Amino acid sequence: MSEAEALPVQPNLDWYKKSAKKKLDQLRARDPEAKLADAQLAIAQEHGFSSWRKLKTRIDQLTDLPKLFQAIRDDDRATIRAVLKAKPGLSRLADSKGQSAIHVAAESNNPDAIEILLQNRADPQAYFASSGHNALSWALTVDAVESAHALVRGGIQPDFFCAAGIGDVERVRSFFDSHGKLVAKASRTGSSRWIAGKRMPVPPPTAREQISDALYFASRNGHPAVVRELLTRDPDLSFRAFLGGTALHWAYYSGNREVVELLLQAGADPTLRDEEYNCTPRAFGICVASGWGFPAIFSRVIQMDSGAVNIREGRGTPLHEAAREGHARIVQALLALGADPSIRDSEARSPLEVARANHHDAVVEILQASTKRE
Repeated sequence: MSEAEALPVQPNLDWYKKSAKKKLDQLRARDPEAKLADAQLAIAQEHGFSSWRKLKTRIDQLTDLPKLFQAIRDDDRATIRAVLKAKPGLSRLADSKGQSAIHVAAESNNPDAIEILLQNRADPQAYFASSGHNALSWALTVDAVESAHALVRGGIQPDFFCAAGIGDVERVRSFFDSHGKLVAKASRTGSSRWIAGKRMPVPPPTAREQISDALYFASRNGHPAVVRELLTRDPDLSFRAFLGGTALHWAYYSGNREVVELLLQAGADPTLRDEEYNCTPRAFGICVASGWGFPAIFSRVIQMDSGAVNIREGRGTPLHEAAREGHARIVQALLALGADPSIRDSEARSPLEVARANHHDAVVEILQASTKRE
């Protein structure tokens, strides 16, 4: 029996405390020297936990931590403060997925929540599960710029990877010594990478890989000054970052034409394919933006390259990717821009068939209406 299975959906800590007191009476009937800690341990073990502390932590994860996370997402500062006042330890507690409140605030682009959490001793350097992301690199990865700046204002010093992601070219330069070599331990964070199903070290082990990883991050976030600087530091332009995409793949995702041109001029290969979508860089940018469904990013990408609306590579077209993930708003935008719903993907399916297969009813309705108009 796992710990999650050992507790009800909404466990009540007071009930377990009362159970421990009853258990103590039972223990003292056999051993007058028994202590409350012994009874608490017995109760914890009965529910599949090795200690009372682990039982209590799990109850907090199931009850109060979701309240805190939701208050952060809702920008309900009064509730955030009230929950943390009652249980200050929640500011540093991670849920079963390895996500803590500071990561939720970073992802939600909520600078006010970040300020409150830092005041309550949240750890901004804690990693998000087994990834290589702390709160700052996670904010920069999900395009939560306000969160990133709030963390820096709160005293978080960007490492080399984050300095590239935030676009701070002077700070990026500061990580190189007088001989132009990257200083030791410049990056503490980095992109999530897999090769042949195996997670690669974060940060990458060599200086050139760390430079290449930083180039990916600057390219993804559309920072031409940092890209220009890092291109003078001998990066590997074929370095595979998140999703097996190169810096050029992610430059197209950024929607920044200057970054794309800088990389092409430096010799980046526009024919390489990523490991997730099996796309060349140009198709990757619009397909990822469509599949992830972030309107602002999609808008940037399509403004840079509106001719890619019907590009078909790898799994299919941008419309297939938006239909696969159920992003109705993106589907409507693509159709308005001239996306062709009759194009078939690599499995000979139309976007409508992809939406049906994934049970996205709202998208099905939009695509059906579009087909009828034709």
